[in-house]
Amino acid sequence: MKEKKMVSIPCALILLLICPRPVHNIRVLYSRDGGNATLPCDGVGGPNCSSVSWYSSRDWWWFPDIRIWPDSPPDRAERLSLLPDCSLHITNVTTKDAGEYRWGNHQSRRSEDLLLIVLAGVLYSRDGGDATLPCDGVGGPNCSSVSWNSSKVVYPHMKIWPDPPPDRAERLSLLPDCSLHITNVTTEDAGHYRCRNHQSGRSEHLLLHVLAGVLYSRDGGNATLPCDGLRGPHCYSVSWHSDDDGWGIFQKKIWPDSPPDRAERLSLLPDCSLHITNVTSEDAGRYRCENHQSRRSEDLLLHVLAGVLYSHDGGDATLPCDGVGGPNCSSVSWYNYKDGWWFLPMEIWPDSPPDRAERLSLLPDCSLHITNVTAEDAGRYRCRNHQSGRSGDLHLHVLAVPSPSESDMEAGGHVTLPCVLHTGTDCDWLVHPDINVSWVEVGGADLGNSTHYQTMRSSACNTTLTVNLTSPALSSQWRCCVTAGGQVQLSSVLYTFGYEDSLSSVYAAVRIAATVGLFVALITFEIILKRLMVPLLRLSSL
Repeated sequence: MKEKKMVSIPCALILLLICPRPVHNIRVLYSRDGGNATLPCDGVGGPNCSSVSWYSSRDWWWFPDIRIWPDSPPDRAERLSLLPDCSLHITNVTTKDAGEYRWGNHQSRRSEDLLLIVLAGVLYSRDGGDATLPCDGVGGPNCSSVSWNSSKVVYPHMKIWPDPPPDRAERLSLLPDCSLHITNVTTEDAGHYRCRNHQSGRSEHLLLHVLAGVLYSRDGGNATLPCDGLRGPHCYSVSWHSDDDGWGIFQKKIWPDSPPDRAERLSLLPDCSLHITNVTSEDAGRYRCENHQSRRSEDLLLHVLAGVLYSHDGGDATLPCDGVGGPNCSSVSWYNYKDGWWFLPMEIWPDSPPDRAERLSLLPDCSLHITNVTAEDAGRYRCRNHQSGRSGDLHLHVLAVPSPSESDMEAGGHVTLPCVLHTGTDCDWLVHPDINVSWVEVGGADLGNSTHYQTMRSSACNTTLTVNLTSPALSSQWRCCVTAGGQVQLSSVLYTFGYEDSLSSVYAAVRIAATVGLFVALITFEIILKRLMVPLLRLSSL
């Protein structure tokens, strides 16, 4: 008679399986693919977390006492850890980590379910703009097996249900690569989206934030986040919430765990706008203004710039990493927000332009040095120390004035010189109301318009100078200048316009004509003299 084998099943796992699983009010957490995620275990941990275990319903693995069971992917043990408060910390998150998790305390018999959604990307769009949500690696040949769904609508096979707003069908479309394109985006379009292929079973999650506005503030300055159209009397029904730090301000009270100095720096204005004084890099992030009576809300994104640097097209730029770097910069990385590339020590990824690696370098103080700067380098950069968690943002502005060719400078025509300050974003978005790009004289006075030249301003960052080279009275020196805060930040080379070359040609022509005339006169005189001398010689010979 064969002896029956006894299978030992941990009691914690039994607890997790038999406990009632709440269907409603499950906590949902989001993480980016490649980022880190912390699943909280609020208020149930013990002195050393020995009575706490975590369970994944997707892969059926169990994580008690820093052990993983059974059949965990080889790299999972390296990526999972329990924090002192018994929260589960996952590093280098992948789409395989998405799913439902449960923590359980074997002593108190308390448990909670959490849902982790791993986002292939987070997209931002302006209210009134357009947004394209990619379906990379999920779509098929003709998208017939692909559907998009969000918490509000489902979009399969060119149909939308249930009961979409009247204008939604006109604003949604599938692109040839199965991406979802949304035109005239509104705040109602914000939320979590999923692209799913029903044949392969593959899917991808994305999060769309619709921003009522994007604001920029300098480190140490002040910022006012408007709450347009949502305010009520005395702002009693209005609250502000910071998505990054998790704090909220309601009826002039801040909660929870606000930094000690935050209460002194935050205030609600009479129009319910949030005013932040002495802005720091910690204040950067996404904010939401919400009216609890009307249930309307608005999202805004605040960028805090540690500094604004200016450089010429073709010059060099050094972006400092003050107070962030370490002894050897091994834990420091630079991030470019516009193109989405990272610059790690001796490595750039992903999809860096071929010439970028040759132009970027880290200096001993962890500053990012860029040689042969181009307009494409303009934009916002972040220096981050992955050990200390500290970071600093900077904005690089690049001034470009194309040099005219010699043929353009010929007399009798005209030359057009555009002067553009490339910022990496819409110039009108910058919180620099005093920024000004203009053509000026040597003494600094702005050029107006005259019969010799005209200036045309397209925006605060774009001005064009057109010079007529037909006026003999023209002889001037001008340059393009960038001012901010009443101070000159950058200026172009000095351009000299005039008729000196043309006049020199005229003078040369006059000199040549005079020389030729004198030479002709001498020859004529000599001929006449010879003719007169012949009779004289004949007379003398008689």
